[in-house]
Amino acid sequence: LQDVQVLASGQNVTRPDDQAVTVRTVTLAPRPDQVDVIIAARSRGPLSLALRGVNDRALVEVARPQEPQSE
Repeated sequence: LQDVQVLASGQNVTRPDDQAVTVRTVTLAPRPDQVDVIIAARSRGPLSLALRGVNDRALVEVARPQEPQSE
C-alpha cells in the first residue's frame, strides 16, 4: 500500500509483573479498500512502514519476488 495517512506514532510502556515492556505503535487511517490488504498482510507476519515526506505523493514501483519456475 502507498499513500496511507499516519495519524499518530509513539511508544507504549506497560509494566506487567513489574517488568517494563516498550511497544512501538503507529495509528493509520487507511481507506476502506485498504483495510483487507492490511489484515491479510498482518496474518503473514510483522508489518514494516517506510515513511515519506508529507508532500511526496509519487507512486513507487515495488519489485515483487518472482515465483519459482517449475520444470
